[in-house]
Amino acid sequence: MINKKLVLIVSVALLSLSLSFAASINAPDAERIALDHAGLLVDDVGKIQIKSDKKAGYDVYKVEFRTAEGKYEYEVLAADGRIVSYEFDMDDDKIAPSPSSVAVDRNSAFRAALQAAGVDEKDVVSKKVEYEREVFGSHYDVEFSDGTYKWDFKIGEDGSVLEGEYELKRKGLPAPGTSLLDQSMVQSMVERLLGGPLGDISIRTDYDDGRRIFKVYAVKDGFIYQAELNAYDGTVYSLEWKKQLGLR
Repeated sequence: MINKKLVLIVSVALLSLSLSFAASINAPDAERIALDHAGLLVDDVGKIQIKSDKKAGYDVYKVEFRTAEGKYEYEVLAADGRIVSYEFDMDDDKIAPSPSSVAVDRNSAFRAALQAAGVDEKDVVSKKVEYEREVFGSHYDVEFSDGTYKWDFKIGEDGSVLEGEYELKRKGLPAPGTSLLDQSMVQSMVERLLGGPLGDISIRTDYDDGRRIFKVYAVKDGFIYQAELNAYDGTVYSLEWKKQLGLR
């Protein structure tokens, strides 16, 4: 659900390009242009991969290489060597919160996610906690699994739950001869699941890997919820929730 890395992406629009370009460049030229832009030398990077590609109908070279910090990807216009786009993808272990600006650490973020899920730590069979730095507010990504569900949370730097999601690990098919639930029953099930009456709610039927399901969208206490339930017995296949825009 979540990107786990700090990514810098810059794209340059290919607009109003002249049909008479300077002399075209070759692959070694594209490599040099990318390294110069990154401020690196050949000895600073690992294996460099270069391949020809198309971008908005123009021939480009895609140049990829890694350093100890992360991965670089460039698109260089073959006609004249201009950089069309570049991306730097920082490795997870290089991303860390500033202790002075973050109220909770990784362990606290994990405990906050456990509390929101109502799961005891002794029942957790696998977990991953990563810090994600973003322009509009950084957070921890917390993923763990118990015997029944896979859980995924965004925990804010203050320890608050920004988003949550869980998914049933083994989804069963309905027994033969069972009948479809009606929407009023589904609404009652979701209200019990979320602990009270809902605001706006939308219920529709759909299919997931051959299973008939209900997809439910609802609003409650400043969060938007999306649930998927078995259409015959009400088993909760997945539930996702996030703060409404402006309330984060």
